[in-house]
Amino acid sequence: EPGSRYRDLIRQLDPIANYRMRLTPEATHLVDASAQQHHGWIVRGTSERTSAPGRIGAGLRLGGPATRSYALVPVFPKTAVALTVCAWVRADSRPRWASIAKNWAKNAGRNQGGQFHFGLWHDEGSLEVHVHDRSGREVGVRDTEPLPLGEWQFAAWCEDADVSCFGVRAGGEYEHRFGKVEFNGDVLQ
Repeated sequence: EPGSRYRDLIRQLDPIANYRMRLTPEATHLVDASAQQHHGWIVRGTSERTSAPGRIGAGLRLGGPATRSYALVPVFPKTAVALTVCAWVRADSRPRWASIAKNWAKNAGRNQGGQFHFGLWHDEGSLEVHVHDRSGREVGVRDTEPLPLGEWQFAAWCEDADVSCFGVRAGGEYEHRFGKVEFNGDVLQ
């Protein structure tokens, strides 16, 4: 459980969703601590444990795409104006297309849908974010350096009503802002 100062700061920001993790051997629930209560669950796949000590409190440890472990929030807040997604992340490896958060579906040129994908780029392991605008066009930004292994990093991306998107990665005293893309027309699908 995060310290009270950190918890109070997050509450002051009044997030739409706030998933605080708890260390349990059989973590299967994803509890939203915000007023909206967008709860979800964890599909364990082949992961023996799905929780581990985090940077602040506890965190999810899903083992990458090969374990077929993931968290699912079936009813979550969607926006057409602005969106910020942030998380403390620690990568022990760089699996292909690993996800931090996403609402994304891609079917080899057919029905492409979803709002965003925030995670690791291909095999390089650099942070990237892709979004679909209202016209269905896919745009994105990508960091130029791989996410460091074994280090906690604060990762975030923002998309705003000024129709731009950028990402930020920070660890210790280091802050790195990557990418900015301007959109024509509405931002999010």
